[in-house]
Amino acid sequence: MQSFEALLNDLARAIRRLREPTGLSQERFASSIKRHRTKIGYLERGKGNPTLKTLYKVADGLGVSVAHLFALAAGDGGGAEADAESLGAREQPQPGKAVGRSQRAAKPSRRGTQRRRRGK
Repeated sequence: MQSFEALLNDLARAIRRLREPTGLSQERFASSIKRHRTKIGYLERGKGNPTLKTLYKVADGLGVSVAHLFALAAGDGGGAEADAESLGAREQPQPGKAVGRSQRAAKPSRRGTQRRRRGK
């Protein structure tokens, strides 16, 4: 079993290998998944301690599952070309195109709806 630091470094390489072929900068990718640019920089350098929620958002933004990220980190894949092929029928992220949650239908806004007042 590998150390935590080694896992973070392998995960960092996997994230970068998946992000770079999309043509998105760290800043644009971070914006598309509603995370700060520095957080993505930390992840891609193997620093910090990402939460499962952050890993989920990163994986979703890259069009893969969290399990796929860990599989790539464990060495179950080749370079960026193999990563792209392993996505199978899923749509490849395109440069400048938001991916993940931002493509899904937005929830309707609650603005304008009447809320029940609590009596005193």
